[in-house]
Amino acid sequence: MVNRQTVISESASKFVLGHMLPTMEKRYWFFIDQDRWKKILDGQESLFTGIYFEYQVNSKPNGYGIISEHVPASKNFVHSDMWIDNPESNQL
Repeated sequence: MVNRQTVISESASKFVLGHMLPTMEKRYWFFIDQDRWKKILDGQESLFTGIYFEYQVNSKPNGYGIISEHVPASKNFVHSDMWIDNPESNQL
C-alpha cells in the first residue's frame, strides 16, 4: 500500500505543472498498460495512486496530498488518505 512517505519521497516521479489558478479545470491522467489493467480489474493486482502538490505561501513550502485506491467492484477510486502540509499550523 502507498503511504504519505512514498508519495513525497525523492524516488517518486515528479512533474512541474506550472502555475495553477483556482478556477482552472484540474484533471489528471494515469496510463496503465492493458495487461496490467486486466489484472487490476480481475482483482489479481491492486492499484494505488498518490498525488502531492507542493506550493509556496509567504516563501514557505506548503503541500496537499491524496492517496486513492481503485476498487474494481465499483469501477472507481476511493480516497484512503488526504492531508495538508502547512508549517504555519504545524498540521501534517
